[in-house]
Amino acid sequence: FFSIWIGIPMIGAIVFLSIIFLCAADDLKPFATTEPTWPHTEHKLKPSSLWGKNVKAPYPTNEWWQDVVLEAGRNPVFNRPYSFTFHDNGPLVGMPRKMVAANGHFISKWWRDGVTVGFKEESTSHQVVAYDDMSVTVQYNFEKGSVTVPAVRGGPYLTAMYKGVIPCIKFISNDIFSVDGVIGGGTVKGTKFVVRTQSSQVWLVYTMTATEFVWDNKTMTATAPTTVRLASAPWVMRLSDSKPILDKYSSCIPMGGKVSIDVDDKYSSTSVTWNYKNCAPLILALPHHQDVLSRLKVSYTWLKYDGILGSMIGVVGASWSWRQRLVNIGWFAQRPVAADKRDLLIETLKKDLQFTGMAPDTYSFGKGVCRIARLALIAEELNQPDLVKQANEILHASFQPWIAGDGMDKILYDTTWFGTIPKRGLDDWHEDFGAGWYNDHHFHYGYWLYAASVLAKNNETWREETQELFTSLARDIANPSAKDPWFPRYRHFDWYAGHSWASGLMAFTDGRNQESSSECLNAWYGLYLYAKSIEDKNMQRTAASLLAHEMRAAKTYWHSTSDSSVYPEGFSQNKGVGMIWGDKVDYNTWFGAGVVYALGINMMPFTPLSEIYLDQKWMSEAYPVLHKGLQVGYTDDWSAVVYMAEAVVDAKKSWEHMKKIGHFDDGMSRSNAIWWIATRPPFNPHHPITLDFDSPEPYDPSSPHHAAGASRPGLVELHRTLIGLLLLVVLLVGVGLAIYTVLLPKLMREEGQGLLGQNPVSYDTSGTVNVF
Repeated sequence: FFSIWIGIPMIGAIVFLSIIFLCAADDLKPFATTEPTWPHTEHKLKPSSLWGKNVKAPYPTNEWWQDVVLEAGRNPVFNRPYSFTFHDNGPLVGMPRKMVAANGHFISKWWRDGVTVGFKEESTSHQVVAYDDMSVTVQYNFEKGSVTVPAVRGGPYLTAMYKGVIPCIKFISNDIFSVDGVIGGGTVKGTKFVVRTQSSQVWLVYTMTATEFVWDNKTMTATAPTTVRLASAPWVMRLSDSKPILDKYSSCIPMGGKVSIDVDDKYSSTSVTWNYKNCAPLILALPHHQDVLSRLKVSYTWLKYDGILGSMIGVVGASWSWRQRLVNIGWFAQRPVAADKRDLLIETLKKDLQFTGMAPDTYSFGKGVCRIARLALIAEELNQPDLVKQANEILHASFQPWIAGDGMDKILYDTTWFGTIPKRGLDDWHEDFGAGWYNDHHFHYGYWLYAASVLAKNNETWREETQELFTSLARDIANPSAKDPWFPRYRHFDWYAGHSWASGLMAFTDGRNQESSSECLNAWYGLYLYAKSIEDKNMQRTAASLLAHEMRAAKTYWHSTSDSSVYPEGFSQNKGVGMIWGDKVDYNTWFGAGVVYALGINMMPFTPLSEIYLDQKWMSEAYPVLHKGLQVGYTDDWSAVVYMAEAVVDAKKSWEHMKKIGHFDDGMSRSNAIWWIATRPPFNPHHPITLDFDSPEPYDPSSPHHAAGASRPGLVELHRTLIGLLLLVVLLVGVGLAIYTVLLPKLMREEGQGLLGQNPVSYDTSGTVNVF
């Protein structure tokens, strides 16, 4: 009876809970999987032989490692903390000291010395043979063997796996001073070696098998193939402190990592599952990881590197997970327009709607239609239906040539790299701000999607007619799933760095870069609003997750305050960043130097989202720097940006200054400036509007809690933990019932033996067990 009526349902419950357990962290779904209907074309630039044969389209175009496959592949890439340059004779790895420019305008890691993890033989070729969310793998090919190099984000080691090839480690521009304390050259054997260079830099060399090296002042040559791991001792730690940690995890080899995202209405939960050999790897956590990373599955070490973006802390775990609260944002301001400016704003809207000219390039056009969309939303806030209708008609007319394909420029679908690109930008990479070669797509299409969202929510017919076209733009910049065969996954966003990259298929010696953090945030905001307008919950959650992650990184790395900065004092006094590169943090921009350009490009456009990004605490310190910079002399369009920033700390002064502005940027308007000033909250920098992240206290390596304690789990991790515990309880109950109903009677019938084979028992017809 028990076996049939309880055992079978119990097994069913176990199976059901197992399915729930496995699906608890299901990734976001593709926005669509159909072939884009924009006209098709082939790109002028073809994937070179640096791409392995097994790597197929859709190709990534904005990855941190993109320079490995661009041009001759000779530019360095930056996994943090190292720079890697994949030369023909082997990967060149370096970790120079961090330097702040004397004028405080940039931070860089000046290249001085490096080590080539090479080989005695000459390779026939090398290619990217694999990549994932956290790594790229380069393979060197030989007539009889190969060398595989997995470059993993945040990895404190360079790993080279030699198969049929002899390792030869070459020290470039800096001779070997000693190996394991011995000077002058010789032979060493073992699995761990300490190499000191003439510049006092210490490199730790590890092998996975006992290996003999013959060395002189330039090279260390092995006598047999093995797996080599190379680590630079941190500049900011004593060797006696860092070496034991690096020694301990030297055999734990990360090969890559997969990111899974689960989003509900309030939180985005992120999980990174590391692919590794032997044991859970040691990976360096960036500052924005350190206050959200769940400590249920990882342990923090004392290992610390001085990264370009601040201190990087060594973390050990088979997986990482964290969660953060989504940005609570909608279409309109968080408070109504001030009554004393309402009438003026309505009259100004009427005037601004008379200017309807649009530029032909994708970026400037995007800013133009976004400006009109802002006017439509402001008119809607003020309950002016006639003005809303007028603005929507302008949007409809502006988009029509692009949709019909009969304008000065056209959107095409590229069947080479798999993405949507403008024709003029394809014909000449200087046009469309490089969008034809995949530069800045998120900036451009973010503006388009913002404007399309406004028109789509008010025009059902237009929404249905154009949904596939605009969804393809969304897929281009933010496709969340490998199940979409027509676009790469997360073209711009870097889940390790926490922010997006631009640059596209242009090669740079400083790696990838991103200039305008605010326009990037606007991309995910525009995507979010477009998803709301077409009622696509999956797209909306994707956008909300990207927005929350980008916001955290932008506030961490693009903003500095007196009590919160990841940068040295010589640079943090700037209060902000113009551009972030793979190996450089810059106070300049693409179009000019100066504080107004550097900070101003990271403020526009001004929308309801700006209130969260341009919080009062930061602006109370950044505005004085901006105001001082303005004295140098800037045109009205940039002065307007400064005065709109001033409204965050002093709306009355901002209002007086704004009256003097005669010209606005093509993405702004006087109406939007009035709206912004008229909806500012009272100034209180001690209670700034910030993201309500659900996180433990900041990392403190001296705290016992962070050395061995645990924080609250992320949402996915919590689901899995609770379901796992429930599954365990059900399993134990099922096993107990099986013993009770099947095994126990049999055991009890064995004459003269107790349950444990000790105490004699008697079994009577009443079913009770009497122990004598």
